[in-house]
Amino acid sequence: MAVTVRVRSRCLRRLRRLVEPARAGEVCWDAAPSDDGWVSLALPFEKLEYAQASLLGLGADVEVLEPAELRGQMVAAAAALGALYARG
Repeated sequence: MAVTVRVRSRCLRRLRRLVEPARAGEVCWDAAPSDDGWVSLALPFEKLEYAQASLLGLGADVEVLEPAELRGQMVAAAAALGALYARG
């Protein structure tokens, strides 16, 4: 399954380690960053659960664009973390 993300260019190395080595060659790692320093990539993941677990570790340095289901899961996880830490 392909997951489309925007990632800060400074995090590309970290992101590359999160993609299964046998499938890392499927990603266009040399994509040029936009003026604001973000790179858009299509990443191969076997399951949405694997993608979510991997990408959450990048925090606000990655934004899931597609699929919508995964984006929704990331929103829910971020909200849950915010609520947890807001309790003080």
